Amino acid sequence: MIDTIRKKEKKLRKVFSLYIRLRDAIATTGNITYCRCVTCKRSVRVTSWELHAGHCFQGKNLWSKYNEQNVHAQCMQCNYDTETQWKKEIHMDYIEKTYGKNVLHDIQNQYNNISEISIADINDMIHDYKQRIQNIKDTYLLPAKDDGF
Repeated sequence: MIDTIRKKEKKLRKVFSLYIRLRDAIATTGNITYCRCVTCKRSVRVTSWELHAGHCFQGKNLWSKYNEQNVHAQCMQCNYDTETQWKKEIHMDYIEKTYGKNVLHDIQNQYNNISEISIADINDMIHDYKQRIQNIKDTYLLPAKDDGF
């Protein structure tokens, strides 16, 4: 059972990350080839290993891990640099400007909550993100492939 949840969550992480990178590519560049890092504004290819779905508040629990308003495209350097406070502040400012102060406070307040997730929830989320990715591909006239992009 635990192995099944871990395997399903790994699949969810993969489709969630791709969706976040595509969503933010459209928002920052108007296309799905390149994306700008939410923190340093560096342009990175969406399919590059150097572009991550970075959490403002680390994915300590499932609520913060898969909260779309907590996760934005970041280059590898900004995502891994957790020691630099100004980078986190830039990400927090982005959330506040994009979604409002209330959302930022909600994310901060929910950060330490423990949340459970079932295999059915994970399956639903996988299905939802796959559908969203396909909708983006259809909009940008990309052929349907199951290759991670």
